Amino acid sequence: MTRTIKNGQNAVNFLPKTAFIRSAIVAIIVGSVLTLANQRNAIFGDEELAVARLYLVFITPFFVVLFSQALGIRRAWRDRLTSKTRRESPLQTMFVHGIPFRALALGVLMGTLNTLTILAANISSTGAAGPFPTVIIAQAYMLPFLFGLVSQSIAYRKAAAQFAALSPAPRA
Repeated sequence: MTRTIKNGQNAVNFLPKTAFIRSAIVAIIVGSVLTLANQRNAIFGDEELAVARLYLVFITPFFVVLFSQALGIRRAWRDRLTSKTRRESPLQTMFVHGIPFRALALGVLMGTLNTLTILAANISSTGAAGPFPTVIIAQAYMLPFLFGLVSQSIAYRKAAAQFAALSPAPRA
């Protein structure tokens, strides 16, 4: 989690190797479930598979969980340096430390990128915006927000526990 740099200072590796593995596992599970839910007629029926949506349901959870873990760990490190850490329930963690704001920002960013990608795919395949799948667009905003909220909270709690086991935080 930490490594020593010049002058004996510690720097935090905000993306440990396990973060990539966790992100990939979540992406595979969530992507598979969303593909089965949103494109079941393409998989089991006669509809055409929406390739752009297929990519997005795997890529989006991967990056949301990866970025959320980095943000949660980074915030835990900063709170350790400023002595803001305290014992709290998982639900309390979820709604403090700036987590809701960062999860909302991540949800808006990823939702907008997903919406623009779906729009571009519709335009390139049909020449027009076509029917806009409102359920897919709602998922594009809500799911990254919810995954960001949960993932940042979990990462924050794990990192805070690890940092508490380190030597006491330096006073600013």
